[in-house]
Amino acid sequence: MPDEIAAAPAGMLHGLYWLVANVADEAPVLFVVDDAQWADEPSLRFLAYLGRRIYSLPVALLIAARTPDDGPAVTATALQEIRASAGARRLEPQALDERAVQGLLSNFTEGTVEATFATACREATGGNPFLVGELARSLRDAGVPLMAIVTREGVVGDLRSSDPNALLTAGEVARMLGVTAAWVYAQSRSGTIPTVTLGRYRRYRRAAIKSWVRGLEDRSAGNGRGVAPTT
Repeated sequence: MPDEIAAAPAGMLHGLYWLVANVADEAPVLFVVDDAQWADEPSLRFLAYLGRRIYSLPVALLIAARTPDDGPAVTATALQEIRASAGARRLEPQALDERAVQGLLSNFTEGTVEATFATACREATGGNPFLVGELARSLRDAGVPLMAIVTREGVVGDLRSSDPNALLTAGEVARMLGVTAAWVYAQSRSGTIPTVTLGRYRRYRRAAIKSWVRGLEDRSAGNGRGVAPTT
C-alpha cells in the first residue's frame, strides 16, 4: 500500500478485504510476506484487518519477521496485532545444534567436518543457519579446510593465528591494535578499516588488517609521526 496513506482508512481496508474475498471465491489465496518488520504500516494494518476476518475464507497468511521486532515502533505494534489475531499460530525456529551445524557445513566440503570445528562455528554464529552458511563460504573462499581438527576455541585459535586469510572479530582486532572494540566498529562504519560482511555481522581478514596497519605506518613515517589510532 502507498506510504502516503497515513493510517489505512477503514473504507479502504474494507474494500481490500472484499477484493480478497472475491478472489478467494475463485481459488484459495496465500499471502506470503518476508521481513515483515520492514513493511510499511498501512500494509501491515491491512494484514491485521484481514487476519481478524479470514476464518471463514479459504485464505492463509504466512508472515515472517525477526524477533525481537527490528523495525519502527508503529510496525512492531502492527505485527503484535497480527499475532493476536484469532487462530494465529506463532512458529519460532530454534537455533541449529552442533550436529545440524555439522550437517550444514558438510554441504560446503567434500571432506569430513570434525565435530569440534562444527561446535566452534556454532558458537561463532549462535546456530543461525544464514550466518553458518556465510561463515562456511568465507572460510572456503579463504582456503580454510572445514574438516580441520581444532580445539573448542578452534576458529579463533590456531586457524586465526596462522592463516592470513582468517576472519577476526572486532574484539580480536582491538586487541591487536591496542584500541577498543567500539573504535574498531566506528572505523568499520566509516569505511576506514577493511571489513568482510557476514549477514548483519562484520569480520576482519587478518591479512587485510595487517596491510592496513602497514599503510598507516608508511604514511606516518612520511610525516615523522608514529601510528596512534584516534579514539
